[in-house]
Amino acid sequence: MAEAGSQYATIPGALLADERVSVGAKTLFALLDLFVGDHDGAWPAQASLGKLLGLSERQIRRWLGELEAAGWVKRRQRGLTLTNVYQLEYLNLPALHVSGS
Repeated sequence: MAEAGSQYATIPGALLADERVSVGAKTLFALLDLFVGDHDGAWPAQASLGKLLGLSERQIRRWLGELEAAGWVKRRQRGLTLTNVYQLEYLNLPALHVSGS
């Protein structure tokens, strides 16, 4: 997890190797990691995420769906007028073994 106020984000190696998840969704995971900081989750608006990445809310929803389907993000609704909370799943991940060439 990125440190609060950090300008660096974490993308687990296993996520980088996960062929079920597009490169764009992996980028979104990293952006969510910046929002998480030292909290249990992140709650940015999808419109804010889209603006930061220069994309539509619809594309953000697609990528969130990819991350959820693959088990990398859990989404919890807080209410009709509040943003969702996104919890990034770092625990119990398979190890990524990269062999040298």
